[in-house]
Amino acid sequence: MATCAKRQERLRKPAKSGDPTAVDLSKKLEALIELLSDGGLAANFPFAAEFSDLHLLTAKPMIFVANIDENDFRAKNYESAREVERYAAEHNCDMLVVSAKVEAELAELDPDEAADFRSELALEHSSVDTLITAAYHTLDLITFFTAGPNECRAWPLKSGSLAVDAAGRIHTDFAAKFVKAEVIHLDELVAAGSYASAKDSGKLRIEGKNYPVSDGDVLLFKI
Repeated sequence: MATCAKRQERLRKPAKSGDPTAVDLSKKLEALIELLSDGGLAANFPFAAEFSDLHLLTAKPMIFVANIDENDFRAKNYESAREVERYAAEHNCDMLVVSAKVEAELAELDPDEAADFRSELALEHSSVDTLITAAYHTLDLITFFTAGPNECRAWPLKSGSLAVDAAGRIHTDFAAKFVKAEVIHLDELVAAGSYASAKDSGKLRIEGKNYPVSDGDVLLFKI
């Protein structure tokens, strides 16, 4: 609110002199300040894009995480998180329930014991993994992979991006000098056992720079 008020103060003089742009922005800022004072989020303001340079915190994508009592978490009693759940739904945000104490206990166990503990609690994934998945959903990200003899690496990428965009995530030269990409989905590569087997079975395909990358694609760029 203070950031908006500061911008509004800067607009006061040109708005008073009749500058139409300043008058318009000043009125919108007044409405935005009113929304924020009522507990609203800048992300839900219809003209939020016009004030992106203010970098307002509530204009950023948000995830609500409810940290509940260990016993309630074990019993899957999420009643204490209902208010958070309602607020998240009201603002169309992802929300998840965790128990930081349970996670702390899991972190102290070796992988096999942690897996047994999660199974006992009927947890398929750790809360950290669940939070990362929620973050990818909120930020509209997918994952593509690069894989070679010594390393397999996952790269985050905006959903709907093209192969040339994925190449640029690795290095700008890869985008500038892009020729083609060899593509296979991770599940298909694992099932094939190797690039050579995947190629022999016709699973490996050649795509150009305008290929829309899918979540889980493994890409080998030729430049």
